[in-house]
Amino acid sequence: MWWLDPGKELLQAIFNRVMAPYLENLDMNQVNYGISSGSLTLRNLRLKREALDKFRLPVDVVEGTLGRLQLNIPWRNFSTPMKAEIDDLFLLVNPAASSKYDPADDEKRAQAAKQERLRTAETLQIQEQAQVNEDSLKNQGFVDTILAKIINNFQVTVKNIHIRYEDSVSVPG
Repeated sequence: MWWLDPGKELLQAIFNRVMAPYLENLDMNQVNYGISSGSLTLRNLRLKREALDKFRLPVDVVEGTLGRLQLNIPWRNFSTPMKAEIDDLFLLVNPAASSKYDPADDEKRAQAAKQERLRTAETLQIQEQAQVNEDSLKNQGFVDTILAKIINNFQVTVKNIHIRYEDSVSVPG
């Protein structure tokens, strides 16, 4: 019943678009949020095996957990910084070549990489077509101004990261 909690529907749509490629168990029932206060907390999340593929790292995530992700969005005052806090990030990674080969999974990941490259190319093409000159900067809209302030005031704090890299070549067994 969305009319009882309209903020949760909006958050679910945003999270499914932004965070679903990285997280497995994104359950909106475990989200603590206060829309008016601008505070949102997610706990005990599992990372997907392909979570690092976008960064083109030569590793696969064997196991990954994110203890806490907290976002503070100052709705009332956009000149104060928007903050993201990441606590207790634990990763177990293997070299990409040594992980067990699954053709279906490999095809799915290759397709996702192609889609990401297409989205990036489309974004670059749109940006080229919409080259901003000085006159258009002066006529910049209210929403664009607020978005620019939010992005310029974005702060990320990361605490307690543990990354374990295991391979069978350097440490057999």
